[in-house]
Amino acid sequence: MSGGFLLKRQGQLRQLFRCRSRSTQTNQLTNSMPYVGTYRTESGRYYFRWSFEEQSDGEVRIYIINQPSYGECAAGAHETHRYGLGSGRPYICYEPPPDNREDAIEVAKAWAERTEKYILWGITF
Repeated sequence: MSGGFLLKRQGQLRQLFRCRSRSTQTNQLTNSMPYVGTYRTESGRYYFRWSFEEQSDGEVRIYIINQPSYGECAAGAHETHRYGLGSGRPYICYEPPPDNREDAIEVAKAWAERTEKYILWGITF
């Protein structure tokens, strides 16, 4: 894996986000390689994994590969800010959609932190 985001906390650098380009599959619409990232929430409790894929209109869609269970919280599209639940390939709902990978990564990180709060304390977003 290459790249990543580092957080300096109490004199230590901690890698929070690791990404890599997946070389085995290209997006049929844009002929671009998906960018796969793994994120650990700031609390260190949960891990999330996404595929960042550029769409034909320039939007970067954030597909959720792996995330923690919602447990007893409602897991519907509205409560969890996810589209595509019935397709087996859910992705993050965010308006306006990011149009570059850097913004998409920030959206995904913020969504993960808010999802953690929702799972632990039922705080909606």
